[in-house]
Amino acid sequence: AFNAFLDTNLVVKRSFEEQFIIGHGYTYTITTQQRNGNAGYLLASIAVDESGNLLSAAFRLGGPRPEEGDKLFDRRFSQYVRFRPELRYYSPLSRRGDRVVARLLAGVALPYGNSDVVPYVKQFFVGGTNSVRAFRARSVGPGIYVPDASSGVLIDQTGDIRFEANLEYRFTIAGFLKGAVFGDAGNIWLVNDDPQRPGGDLEWSHMLSELAVGAGLGLRFDPEVIVVRLDLATPLRQPSLPEGDRWVFDDLQPRIFDNVVFNIAIGYPF
Repeated sequence: AFNAFLDTNLVVKRSFEEQFIIGHGYTYTITTQQRNGNAGYLLASIAVDESGNLLSAAFRLGGPRPEEGDKLFDRRFSQYVRFRPELRYYSPLSRRGDRVVARLLAGVALPYGNSDVVPYVKQFFVGGTNSVRAFRARSVGPGIYVPDASSGVLIDQTGDIRFEANLEYRFTIAGFLKGAVFGDAGNIWLVNDDPQRPGGDLEWSHMLSELAVGAGLGLRFDPEVIVVRLDLATPLRQPSLPEGDRWVFDDLQPRIFDNVVFNIAIGYPF
């Protein structure tokens, strides 16, 4: 079933081809956090990683690029660059540890040269315990694309562009027991149009209307050694639904409890 799915989804198939990923990455982080933990602070970071650039340059010294692409040990090597900026803000509200935390997260991965598709393991996805928690991992997007559930192989909900926004109010219930109220939004998109995934490419004018939105409540057991997190979330907006019907709570019989998602995780999401 997996091979049959790939045979009809050539772009996804190319992302699964055997290939070398040879490169390096760098992450730069800056924060305004002070020793005084009672003040709010910002944390900003940008991560950049690439594959195949130095190797491609070495091959160029040996002559022009062959039509089938450069190969190492008879295997093609991937060539791409990824950018992943992130911004967080922590705002303490009380001495008990109550705070509001906000996060903006983006990403773009661009294949070029030796590749026309970013390797599957380097593509972005939305959903899961540290993302838009009202949706399962790899169950959103790209764009407004709706996968064919009858295939039984749901592996094509990844993309080259990602945007997420999160807002969480964290408070103390008693002792080590903490609570949270949160809202998440995000989606992924494709850089290039894929006929097998209609609606998956990014159109800036439709970007906000294609965001998946969810909200929920959480419990955290935080003895300051390890954090065990339980989150219960429900979708508020589903981009895969027809335009004009994506909000799922604005009718007489709200659908917000049709797909409640329960997450168990270790550590805070951000």
